[in-house]
Amino acid sequence: MRFLLFACLALTACSGNEPETDAWVGTWSTSMAELGRIFENETVRQVANISVGGDKFRVTLSQVFGSETARISMASIGIQDSGARIVAGTLRPLTFGGDRAVELEPGMEVDSDPVDLEVSARSSVVVSVYVEAAAGPATTHPDSYQTAYVAEGNFVDTVDMPEEQTETSWYWLAGIDVEKQTRPLVVVTLGDSITEGTGSSIDANARYPDVLARELADDEPAVAVLNAGIGGNRVLTDVAPDAGLGFGPSALSRFDRDVLSQPGVTHVLLLEGVNDLGIGNLLGPIVTGDELIAGYERMIEQAHDQGLSIMIGTILPFRGATFGDYWTPENEQKREVINEWIRTTSEHDGFVDFDEALRDPADPEQLLPAFDIGDHLHPNDAGYRRMGAVAVAALR
Repeated sequence: MRFLLFACLALTACSGNEPETDAWVGTWSTSMAELGRIFENETVRQVANISVGGDKFRVTLSQVFGSETARISMASIGIQDSGARIVAGTLRPLTFGGDRAVELEPGMEVDSDPVDLEVSARSSVVVSVYVEAAAGPATTHPDSYQTAYVAEGNFVDTVDMPEEQTETSWYWLAGIDVEKQTRPLVVVTLGDSITEGTGSSIDANARYPDVLARELADDEPAVAVLNAGIGGNRVLTDVAPDAGLGFGPSALSRFDRDVLSQPGVTHVLLLEGVNDLGIGNLLGPIVTGDELIAGYERMIEQAHDQGLSIMIGTILPFRGATFGDYWTPENEQKREVINEWIRTTSEHDGFVDFDEALRDPADPEQLLPAFDIGDHLHPNDAGYRRMGAVAVAALR
């Protein structure tokens, strides 16, 4: 693992010369992007496919957005059987400072107490949250490509739950950590909808970071992959959580929370910038290639200041994108300038040439049709498999 092993030379977490001690590391995450729906006397059961297994876990709940305190009445974790059903014998109550209830004040994230639960790598766990009294919109990741189940009443401590409603968002659930003695490498994939998995099959864990995690599952040391993608996200431009767009804070604004603050993080894989070009054309502000490169350089500097290694992915082609003037000849020129910088600069620790891997050789300004979901911007499942494969090759 060329890139990963190179980074280990400078990281205590990777060094075999350091004494091993139990420590928390991230095994799953998502990035909060906006304010979502209001819950009242309802249970929401949410599924997360972890990357690294273990026998002791904790869950992070987030209310980073919103102006009201969210009171979580009860919560639990278990291993998914199918749908909203939990494998018998695996249901565990979650406590927070010894209490079943926890108050999430605006801007607050809280970790649960440790819970003993044996879960293998690449397994799907279920986090159930019951809210008795309404407390304003929930802090949300709106597009999960994973089914969540909602039912009236409290089903936190039951294996079965009525599937009265289904959603494809994560509410309050921001992360799951595992306690490990032998430290895994932890790769945060930071990006926009292409990292988030737009166009991937629901409940299939077909996003490119999922592919990456599966391909690296048997490596030594173990590798955890955390998904920090947000649809519509931009490097330079923030969007308010109550704007109804779901684009989230800019990559620069959220770099500390979504990357640097992840437990045990050792590496970053950044793929972002296409929305700065396309959405800038539609909603503003219009940005230059130099401004985007300066944004990358700031994140490279922040990563290196914390002893992390950072790779950057080239921006995929997007001519024909079905969003008004999202693609223009000027944006294509900017994309090519940015990709050339990514391929040639020595500032980062490596790059993944997603552009070369997914473009149409006969028309390199467009995605290869076999990899295109049909909007000429987002890959399909085959495209995400291709992205995962080239990322693995670059990492090794």
